[in-house]
Amino acid sequence: MNLESGYLRAFVSLAKSKSYTKSAHELHITQPALTKKIKTLEQTVGAALFIRHQTGTQLSQSGTYLFPLAEEIVRKLENLEERAAEIAQGMTGKIAIGFGISTYRLVPDLIKHYQAHRPQTKISLRDIASRQQFLLLESGELQVGFTRVPDNTQKLSYHPITTDQLVLIKPKHAARHNAENHLSELTLLQLTDEHCPGITRQVELFLQQTPCTLHKEYQDIQTIIALVSAGLGYSILPRSALHVADDRIDYAPLHGAFASWDICMTWNQAITDPVRDDFIQAALHRLQLPRLC
Repeated sequence: MNLESGYLRAFVSLAKSKSYTKSAHELHITQPALTKKIKTLEQTVGAALFIRHQTGTQLSQSGTYLFPLAEEIVRKLENLEERAAEIAQGMTGKIAIGFGISTYRLVPDLIKHYQAHRPQTKISLRDIASRQQFLLLESGELQVGFTRVPDNTQKLSYHPITTDQLVLIKPKHAARHNAENHLSELTLLQLTDEHCPGITRQVELFLQQTPCTLHKEYQDIQTIIALVSAGLGYSILPRSALHVADDRIDYAPLHGAFASWDICMTWNQAITDPVRDDFIQAALHRLQLPRLC
């Protein structure tokens, strides 16, 4: 038995309205076309589904039995069509997002704002260095990354959204005032290249103009900040790292070559993904930046 969805929609509509005129108007078809659909369905089922009389139309016993089943099928079909349209328009689906220390506060806010309008979209978030994000974006494992400017701009597209800046992290009551003007005299606590390659490289480039002594390496920013808080040294970190600092920390912005860098929203344009594109446009709108053409 082949029951086309158009016949079931016509049946459900007529059962609810009890009027061929109203049903035809609701379905945007002519009354003869509606009559033909109902007759075809009755022939397929092998039973009369409606009792016709001068004051209107009502379900027959067979129609009464079929109605709840047909109504459920039509409802599921309508839900399916809505979801398919949402997917096509980038309104639902899945997005894997990568981010780092420079966007720790920014990205969660963008996700919160996006999901308020697209609650059906599932979003996963991964804390990954830019270098690793580039590889995952190229392979399609990530849909959006918040990174430094990509090295390979032929494969990846990007849009600058903010900047980060190096700052000298120092104890609140440091013995040396204006320590940022005497970097060559300081012993600095350093991040390992393995765990924070982007930050480590940025600091190395900056210090090319100001040689100084780099002390023991540590794996994470929290450890370095804890040591600086205890008065055990100084460090050069991104300004964005201050969100994990306590009130025992002071800082001074650093200036000069390599002291600041762009943070970008990055994606693989070679992969078609309307859900990703919808997120990117929403994020740019939230940041009050020009939308992509």
